[in-house]
Amino acid sequence: MGVDKNAVMIEYLKQCPKIDRLFFISSEVKDGTQNFVPISNERVIRQYIDGSKLKYYDFAIVEFVGGSVAPLPLTGAENHENVKNYGQLQSLIDWVSAQSKARNFPDFGEYNEVQDIYSVTSNPTLSGRENEKIFRYMIQIRIEYIEGDY
Repeated sequence: MGVDKNAVMIEYLKQCPKIDRLFFISSEVKDGTQNFVPISNERVIRQYIDGSKLKYYDFAIVEFVGGSVAPLPLTGAENHENVKNYGQLQSLIDWVSAQSKARNFPDFGEYNEVQDIYSVTSNPTLSGRENEKIFRYMIQIRIEYIEGDY
């Protein structure tokens, strides 16, 4: 049996200072809760002549964040609650980018060589509003890896 990539990624993400209330797939709708949501696990992108395969493993971090429905002020918008929260959400994307540059990749096991990790989007995506005070953001992350018999 292969490596449980979901479990590997959950442990890997615990290195990120931004990740502090991580749940698997579902959680309470509360400011600061983060959900790890697998999207695809074994998608073959390219098969090589030696039999190895380039694959993508995609997942999302869905985070519930307290916010405001008040309009931005004419001056001092950087102090608006939503602007501050958005910047904090961006820190996960920045962390993933730093891991890629440092080539600090998750370990997908003996027969899988991780090539890269990156955020699919350059910014957090607002994916909904739960109520007047809680917003749902999503950050999609992709792992590119080669599966082969090394």
